[in-house]
Amino acid sequence: MYSNRSIKSNTSLGGRTSPNFQISKSDFLTNRSSSPPLSISNSRSSLSRQQDRGKNEYPVKKFSDDDIKFHKVVFERCADLSIRPSITNREKFVQALSYVGYDLSKTTIDQLWSDNHENITFKVFQRILSEEKPIDERTLEEAFETLYNKDRKYDWSAIDFTRFRTDMLAKGDRLTEDEFQKLRFLLGTDDGKIDVKKNMHSLQMKGAFFCEYFDSPADALYFSIGYSFEIKKDTPIWITLEPTISRYHKNLSFKNIDVRILLFEKVPRSTERRLLYMSSERSGNKSYLKLDTLSKGSYEIIPVTFGGVLRARSKEMNERTPIKTLREIKRGNNFIMSKDYHDALEYIFDLFDFDDNKQLDRNEYNLWTIRTAGEEITDEDWSSIRENVGLDIDENVSKDKFLKLNNFEVQDEDTSEQDLWNGLKSLGFNYALELDMMCSFNLTVHINQSDLHLKPTSYVELAEIKKILVKFLENKGQKIKLNVSSVQCF
Repeated sequence: MYSNRSIKSNTSLGGRTSPNFQISKSDFLTNRSSSPPLSISNSRSSLSRQQDRGKNEYPVKKFSDDDIKFHKVVFERCADLSIRPSITNREKFVQALSYVGYDLSKTTIDQLWSDNHENITFKVFQRILSEEKPIDERTLEEAFETLYNKDRKYDWSAIDFTRFRTDMLAKGDRLTEDEFQKLRFLLGTDDGKIDVKKNMHSLQMKGAFFCEYFDSPADALYFSIGYSFEIKKDTPIWITLEPTISRYHKNLSFKNIDVRILLFEKVPRSTERRLLYMSSERSGNKSYLKLDTLSKGSYEIIPVTFGGVLRARSKEMNERTPIKTLREIKRGNNFIMSKDYHDALEYIFDLFDFDDNKQLDRNEYNLWTIRTAGEEITDEDWSSIRENVGLDIDENVSKDKFLKLNNFEVQDEDTSEQDLWNGLKSLGFNYALELDMMCSFNLTVHINQSDLHLKPTSYVELAEIKKILVKFLENKGQKIKLNVSSVQCF
């Protein structure tokens, strides 16, 4: 993982310089059930719940070690450890479920609380998390149909909005008026009929915040990724941003990092962009931006974080002797990739597979190359990759080809172990193969445009964004003149 990404390239990264980049579950229904807000789904007895699980329609979830550790931290935070390691307060039980992302209906929580005799041990807590099944599209359709199952002449392709509104506000696990208006926004209608089959198009992309420095932690640079898209007509839009962690993140606080969404408008026939909106609403560890109308045009989303969780490691930690080995020597003095390095590269591939299609297109591969080598991939480099390992569908690089390319570097006698480490450190790994200077995230856009394309285009230095943001907030603020003429507040 160093220098130019062509097979013929073996330039060392030892003296590379920092690249100079130019700034070139509905969260709306807060604390609501993920189930349909109808008595048909909320009145299930304990027996029916067990029968549902016995059908194996939804397999029991399998949690990773990191998931279990996180669940344990949440459980201990909410449990009454002074008496016994269990949750004996219903509000704390609801809070624990919320912390791990489970937003169950009041009826379901009442049933679980009663079935377990108002005493939730960690074992029971894990079982609840693993058995609680998601709501699929067919279940939701059945809920809609149940509202009108006596009206055989009714058009099943749509539901009368006025009647739907009355039912949602008066029946089952009822919505508030404010929540109903947010639901109306998601359905994209003010009156008339709601199309049961019509869903707001959702597109999810992955990304990360990176921190790096070369001489001193005080000189650390922070980078995010910009995502460009175009909309063809005025439309409502809803954007969510959620930090994520992996098994390489030993610090669980990365999951609660403070994040915000900035939405820029691209100026026509120019490289400039104008900041329009910044998200201010949160739900759990998610940040979201909801706009009733976004005009036709070209835009860029830039996720940002300015909190204290993502920060530079100490100089002593940065210069310590590596604990892990990235390559090993076999018979014949040939180098092979170590398992630790192989596993880390698999994670890196998944990280830069922003659209999660199991392939790296040239744009994704280029962003990985810029991050690890400070240089863009050239046409010559791309041709060299095609000739040596081949490209898959749509001229993309598969995970196997990605690992093969990195294995060429491992086997190259001119490549040092430090060269390989330099590439990993640029991605936020320390010498223990832990991610302490990188935080990944999921970015989701909901919009009424089925052919929306969200493209990660460039790295953005957050120090530059901070300057733009300060000016943006100053312009939005209202000046207040005090008695002392030399002092002004915004």
